Amino acid sequence: MERWVGRVAVVTGASAGIGAAVLKALASHGMSVVGLARRKHRVKELAEELQSQGCTGKVFAVRADISREEDILLAFSWIEKSLGGVDVFVNCASITSNVTLIEGRTEEWRRVLEVNLLGPCICAREAVKLMRARPADDAHIININSNTMNDGAGKGMTRATRQAAMILGQGLRSELADARSRIRVTNVTAGGVSGPGAQQFAQLEERQAAELVTFILAAPPAFQVTEVMLRSFTEKAALAQRANK
Repeated sequence: MERWVGRVAVVTGASAGIGAAVLKALASHGMSVVGLARRKHRVKELAEELQSQGCTGKVFAVRADISREEDILLAFSWIEKSLGGVDVFVNCASITSNVTLIEGRTEEWRRVLEVNLLGPCICAREAVKLMRARPADDAHIININSNTMNDGAGKGMTRATRQAAMILGQGLRSELADARSRIRVTNVTAGGVSGPGAQQFAQLEERQAAELVTFILAAPPAFQVTEVMLRSFTEKAALAQRANK
């Protein structure tokens, strides 16, 4: 992680969950981290917490609803003017909806599509603009997705967006390669355990995801980690136990 010290990272969904864990991990490794979230005050609280712990990095709280393009554009404009650009973009913002495909309302589907697909695409586009403006063109995009295949019924639109997000990440990687860019793209799929007992694994998954992000960024510049499935041994045991009930 030494080569990322002092450089700029942007994390969406940074007010809680995996996004907050990733923000803290990157700041702890000396990066300047911009946390995008609707709950700006929560990101500020994380910044104060890290500062009190002697964190070497800096945290900047920026309010942005990922479903609103105007919020995203304003956020990246601020980043360019205030911090000069972006070196790492980590997309953690997402929602899970129980709305069904046979009875769901169009506005509910649209919300899932905007947060899980369209918003991240806009963010990636704006991040790439700033990354390519850097002299070294040496940057990294990490999309953190959730595996909803183990979830219960009624999440058809959520499942569709999860799968589509992975394909979009692959497409972005291909486009950057065609453009002979050094920007790397990694898709990370988290376990997504749900049902009885799932809550006890949430914090473990958050920590593991944050550690995995730093592991990916620490890889030598000549290598690219493209796809990673995050599944802990504890989670495997939980799934097996549920299957046997």
